[in-house]
Amino acid sequence: TAALATMIVWNADTAGDNVFISFGTEASFSGRGGIDYNRGGGLVRYNTTSDARLKTNIVDAPSASDIIDRIRVRSFDWRHGGHLDHWVVAQELYRVCPIAVSVGDDERDWSVDPSKLVPLMIKEIQDLRVRVKTMETLH
Repeated sequence: TAALATMIVWNADTAGDNVFISFGTEASFSGRGGIDYNRGGGLVRYNTTSDARLKTNIVDAPSASDIIDRIRVRSFDWRHGGHLDHWVVAQELYRVCPIAVSVGDDERDWSVDPSKLVPLMIKEIQDLRVRVKTMETLH
Protein backbone atom coordinates (compact mmCIF):
# COMPACT_ATOMS: atom_id res chain seq x y z
CA THR A 1 0.00 0.00 0.00
CA ALA A 2 1.09 3.55 -0.60
CA ALA A 3 1.14 6.15 2.12
CA LEU A 4 0.79 9.87 1.62
CA ALA A 5 2.34 12.21 4.16
CA THR A 6 1.30 15.85 4.10
CA MET A 7 2.68 18.66 6.19
CA ILE A 8 0.56 21.76 6.54
CA VAL A 9 2.13 24.93 7.90
CA TRP A 10 -0.50 27.53 8.71
CA ASN A 11 -0.07 31.09 9.92
CA ALA A 12 -3.44 32.62 10.70
CA ASP A 13 -2.25 36.26 10.81
CA THR A 14 -4.32 38.45 8.51
CA ALA A 15 -1.96 41.45 8.29
CA GLY A 16 1.67 41.82 7.27
CA ASP A 17 3.87 39.02 6.01
CA ASN A 18 3.24 35.52 7.34
CA VAL A 19 6.32 33.56 8.42
CA PHE A 20 5.86 29.82 7.93
CA ILE A 21 9.32 28.39 8.62
CA SER A 22 12.59 29.95 9.80
CA PHE A 23 15.89 28.13 9.36
CA GLY A 24 18.85 28.82 11.64
CA THR A 25 22.12 27.50 12.96
CA GLU A 26 24.36 28.15 16.00
CA ALA A 27 23.40 27.98 19.68
CA SER A 28 21.96 31.51 19.67
CA PHE A 29 19.94 31.03 16.41
CA SER A 30 21.65 32.69 13.51
CA GLY A 31 19.04 33.05 10.76
CA ARG A 32 19.86 31.27 7.48
CA GLY A 33 16.59 31.59 5.59
CA GLY A 34 12.98 30.61 5.65
CA ILE A 35 9.64 30.40 3.92
CA ASP A 36 7.08 33.18 4.20
CA TYR A 37 4.07 34.70 2.46
CA ASN A 38 4.43 38.21 1.11
CA ARG A 39 0.92 39.62 1.47
CA GLY A 40 1.63 42.70 -0.68
CA GLY A 41 2.75 40.62 -3.65
CA GLY A 42 0.55 37.61 -2.95
CA LEU A 43 3.53 35.25 -3.24
CA VAL A 44 5.21 32.58 -1.14
CA ARG A 45 8.94 33.35 -0.85
CA TYR A 46 11.70 30.80 -0.34
CA ASN A 47 14.40 32.91 1.28
CA THR A 48 18.13 32.51 1.73
CA THR A 49 19.87 34.98 4.05
CA SER A 50 21.48 37.78 2.03
CA ASP A 51 21.63 40.77 4.39
CA ALA A 52 24.33 43.33 3.46
CA ARG A 53 25.12 43.74 7.18
CA LEU A 54 26.41 40.16 7.24
CA LYS A 55 28.85 40.66 4.35
CA THR A 56 32.24 42.25 3.76
CA ASN A 57 34.26 43.02 0.61
CA ILE A 58 31.16 43.50 -1.59
CA VAL A 59 32.25 44.07 -5.21
CA ASP A 60 30.80 43.37 -8.67
CA ALA A 61 31.02 39.68 -9.57
CA PRO A 62 33.26 38.46 -12.37
CA SER A 63 31.78 37.08 -15.57
CA ALA A 64 29.72 33.91 -15.22
CA SER A 65 30.15 32.92 -18.88
CA ASP A 66 32.66 30.14 -18.22
CA ILE A 67 30.45 28.57 -15.55
CA ILE A 68 27.31 28.86 -17.69
CA ASP A 69 29.11 27.26 -20.64
CA ARG A 70 30.24 24.32 -18.48
CA ILE A 71 26.78 23.47 -17.13
CA ARG A 72 25.52 20.44 -19.02
CA VAL A 73 21.77 20.53 -19.60
CA ARG A 74 20.64 16.97 -20.18
CA SER A 75 17.66 14.93 -21.30
CA PHE A 76 17.00 11.64 -19.49
CA ASP A 77 14.57 9.06 -18.19
CA TRP A 78 14.19 8.43 -14.46
CA ARG A 79 14.73 4.78 -13.47
CA HIS A 80 11.36 4.74 -11.67
CA GLY A 81 9.42 6.44 -14.46
CA GLY A 82 9.17 9.86 -16.00
CA HIS A 83 11.23 11.82 -18.48
CA LEU A 84 12.87 15.23 -18.39
CA ASP A 85 14.00 17.07 -21.52
CA HIS A 86 15.93 19.84 -19.75
CA TRP A 87 17.58 19.25 -16.41
CA VAL A 88 20.99 18.66 -14.86
CA VAL A 89 22.82 15.75 -13.24
CA ALA A 90 23.89 16.65 -9.71
CA GLN A 91 27.32 15.02 -9.91
CA GLU A 92 28.10 16.87 -13.16
CA LEU A 93 26.84 20.21 -11.82
CA TYR A 94 28.88 19.78 -8.63
CA ARG A 95 32.11 19.96 -10.65
CA VAL A 96 30.98 23.33 -12.09
CA CYS A 97 28.89 24.94 -9.34
CA PRO A 98 29.13 23.07 -6.02
CA ILE A 99 27.03 25.63 -4.13
CA ALA A 100 23.97 24.43 -6.08
CA VAL A 101 24.39 20.76 -5.09
CA SER A 102 23.66 18.87 -1.90
CA VAL A 103 26.12 16.00 -1.90
CA GLY A 104 24.59 12.61 -1.23
CA ASP A 105 26.02 9.59 0.50
CA ASP A 106 25.00 5.94 0.85
CA GLU A 107 21.67 6.89 2.45
CA ARG A 108 20.90 10.16 0.67
CA ASP A 109 20.65 11.02 -3.01
CA TRP A 110 22.53 13.94 -4.51
CA SER A 111 20.17 16.85 -5.19
CA VAL A 112 20.19 20.26 -6.90
CA ASP A 113 18.84 23.63 -5.75
CA PRO A 114 18.25 25.43 -9.06
CA SER A 115 17.72 28.75 -7.28
CA LYS A 116 21.47 28.89 -6.67
CA LEU A 117 21.97 29.18 -10.45
CA VAL A 118 19.83 32.33 -10.75
CA PRO A 119 22.61 34.82 -9.82
CA LEU A 120 24.82 33.24 -12.49
CA MET A 121 22.06 33.62 -15.07
CA ILE A 122 21.44 37.24 -14.09
CA LYS A 123 25.15 38.04 -14.40
CA GLU A 124 25.32 36.32 -17.80
CA ILE A 125 22.27 38.24 -19.04
CA GLN A 126 23.81 41.51 -17.86
CA ASP A 127 27.07 40.72 -19.67
CA LEU A 128 25.20 39.70 -22.83
CA ARG A 129 23.22 42.95 -22.79
CA VAL A 130 26.46 44.95 -22.63
CA ARG A 131 27.90 42.98 -25.56
CA VAL A 132 24.71 43.42 -27.63
CA LYS A 133 24.64 47.15 -26.90
CA THR A 134 28.29 47.43 -27.95
CA MET A 135 27.58 45.57 -31.20
CA GLU A 136 24.52 47.76 -31.88
CA THR A 137 26.54 50.97 -31.48
CA LEU A 138 29.24 49.64 -33.84
CA HIS A 139 26.73 49.00 -36.63
